[in-house]
This record gives sequence, structure tokens and C-alpha cells, in this order.
Amino acid sequence: MKKRVKYCLLFIIIIIVFVIAGCTNKNQIFNDDKGIIDNSNINEEKQSDIEYYKDNEMINKFINTFNQLYIDNQISSDMINVYHHHGRNHTNQVQFYVKDKQITLTNEYSNKMSVYIDNLKSDEDDVIKNLTIMFTRFFDDSLTNEEIEIYWNTQKESGGINNYNDIEYQTSQNLSTNNVEYIKITGKLK
Repeated sequence: MKKRVKYCLLFIIIIIVFVIAGCTNKNQIFNDDKGIIDNSNINEEKQSDIEYYKDNEMINKFINTFNQLYIDNQISSDMINVYHHHGRNHTNQVQFYVKDKQITLTNEYSNKMSVYIDNLKSDEDDVIKNLTIMFTRFFDDSLTNEEIEIYWNTQKESGGINNYNDIEYQTSQNLSTNNVEYIKITGKLK
């Protein structure tokens, strides 16, 4: 009888130890046949997503990613305005300013986003070129500045709609100055 009680107590202690260990370790590493999965970063990623824009999940994701990439040009909630045209607000479009240029961000569908850079003065091609490099690298960070400059120069000369590395560019030039009036960059959000 004493042996049975000892084994029961030992069994209960082991169960308690496993339960306590399981409850206290949120950042466990699991090993499956595909590799090691570390769930410690999952909670950090979810917590790091700040709600800048609550009406569209992809726009909010875009802004969070942009702010992580470009610390010197962060977009805050108070900078964002819902795009209003044709008599109504479009919650899949927002406007804000980066480097004193009006940016319209559109969630086209699913994870496809368009960045429309407006150059109303049409006299600051260098600023528009730098913003084009910034937003192109947002969609594909493997591209070098030199590659993007080639796209920019080709796009500036040809205008219209063209695709380079699965990123679509649409530009319009001022006919008298040949400067870019606007450029729209469309790509997939990763």
C-alpha cells in the first residue's frame, strides 16, 4: 500500500511539473520534419503592428512595413486622410505626404497596392525620382538603386504604363518641361 501511495504521489508531482513548465514557457521551439519553428517572434510581430489606419488591413500593413523600413520618413495616423472623390470616401485609399509630395495609397485588391506620387509643381524630378526609388524598393528590396534608376529613366522617356520586375509604372509628363507630373507604382505587398 505504501508503494502505491509513493507511486501516485510521484506521478502527481511529475504531472504538476509538466503542467507548470508548459504554462510558463510561451516561447517554445518546436521541431518537426520541416525544420525548427520558433514561436517567440510571432507574438512580437503581432504586437509590433500599430493601428495607423483601421478601415483597411492592407493599408495598415503597408504603413507598418514602410515605417519599419524608412525610420526617417515615418507615416503617423494624424498624417493620413481618407481619399474623398466622386462624392464619397474611399476606405481603400488614403492620402499623406512624404518629402512634401502628396502620396495616394490604394489597396487595389488582395495584397496589390498602388502608390500614386503627385508632382503638382512639375519642377522637382529629383524628389519624384527619390520617392520612386523608395517605393520601388519597398515592393522589391532586391533591386539596386542603379536598376531602379534605369526603370525611372526609361519610364520618364516613354511614359505610359510599363512593367519592370513585376512592378507596374504609369507616368505622365508635362509636355512643356518634360518633367514627370505624376507616377503610379503598383506592386504586391509581401
